[in-house]
Amino acid sequence: MSEITLRDTIAIAAMQGFIQYMGCDPEDLLYPKREHKNKHALSKSAYAYADAMLAEREKRDGND
Repeated sequence: MSEITLRDTIAIAAMQGFIQYMGCDPEDLLYPKREHKNKHALSKSAYAYADAMLAEREKRDGND
């Protein structure tokens, strides 16, 4: 198994927040009337937040 990166750690925290905010079945809240739910919506969103956070960190660290 590969190591968990900082990006993974941030994405995990974001996903936990999404699930906590939405309740126990986030897919039903995201796609209540769709027959075919996007099983990867939460993970894609979580990694998008992680990428945004890392980009901001890079900007900050680059301006020192």
